[in-house]
This record gives sequence, structure tokens and C-alpha cells, in this order.
Amino acid sequence: MAILSGHALKYSLAEVLHSVHQQNLTGLISNFADPNLARPIETHYLWVRDGDFVGVANRLDGMGLLAEISRRKILSSAQIKEVMNQIPILRQPLGLHLKCVGLVDVGQLRLLFNDQTSRVFKLAGIGDKLFNFDPSILPSNAEMTGLCMSVQEIMCVVNLPILPEWDTLAESLIDLNISSPKLPPTPSKSKPVSTSFLGNLMGFLKRKDR
Repeated sequence: MAILSGHALKYSLAEVLHSVHQQNLTGLISNFADPNLARPIETHYLWVRDGDFVGVANRLDGMGLLAEISRRKILSSAQIKEVMNQIPILRQPLGLHLKCVGLVDVGQLRLLFNDQTSRVFKLAGIGDKLFNFDPSILPSNAEMTGLCMSVQEIMCVVNLPILPEWDTLAESLIDLNISSPKLPPTPSKSKPVSTSFLGNLMGFLKRKDR
């Protein structure tokens, strides 16, 4: 997959998630706030690491998770201000940091992560050709609870179609010395992967091998 920064390339959520799952990719998935939709969708940013979903926010300033913590009144205003000063030097997910210093418990982390995953599930229903993936943007510690969910689980929950040409692509990637776990059998009614998507993915992987 090509690095999409600066390019208005759009793919279906199924195409992007299958790529992330099959190749255990790390990067940022984002949806386009398409003004042509009857009900415009807010832009969301989904971080994935090694094929796992690890965080989501509707902003890129590193304050999305902290804003949700504040909204739920999990921390006081004074505690929020103190944590804001620590965000630039975080070396672990914000959620784990807060747990280590005794400001949140496991139940609260699960609540916050469930809120994030619920937003991902909602994105599955906004239509086709509205997503891109940028492997140059690494997951943000400030937006992670420390919990994760495999992209494959997300695909099962939202019942995304298995793409029929994926096994063929996986076989091609073996020649590039890239591990490719096999997905379940492909339903005959599934939508094929777009040629542009496969071409961009192969181009990116070849460049990474150099």
C-alpha cells in the first residue's frame, strides 16, 4: 500500500482492514468527512499496531482520550491539567500510565476502550471508498488505553466481506518474504479488491523491502 500523505486516495473499510490484518501493519487509518453524504460523517483517526486496533480519536492533537476522560469525570480538573503536561514525554500508552500512578483502574480503562471500539463499529456503516491508510504515522501514546483488539475481530463483529482475491495476493507476498496468515474461505458474493488498491499495496511493500 502506498503512503497516502498528500494524496486523495480512497478505499473501502474492508480493503484497508484486510490489508492491515493480512500484513500485520502499523499506521493510521482515517475516514474522509465526505460533504456529499446526506449526513456528513465526522473524521476519525484509527491507530493500528502489528494488525491490532489500539486507539481512535476525532482529532490529531493528542487530546482525544484525555478529553473523553474529562467528559466522563474520571479525573478532576486539576488532575487533567497535570496529565496534559506529561503527554509530550509519555513513553507508554496514556491509559497504562494513569493506571501505574493509581489514577484509573482496569474497569475504567475497559470503559474507555469500549467507547473507542464502538466508534470503529459505527464507521463500518458509512459507505464505501471513504478510508485511507498511512503507514508513516505511528500510533499515538496519548490516544491509547493500553488495551487492543485484533483487526480480524473487528471485521467479524461488523460482518465485513472477505475479499476473494486476497489469497492470491497473499501468495504473491510470500515471494517478498512477508508472512501472510490465511483468512477463512471466501464467500462467492464478496466484492473483489480494486486493482488500484492492490497495485499501491504491492508498490509500498516492495519499497519497504529495499
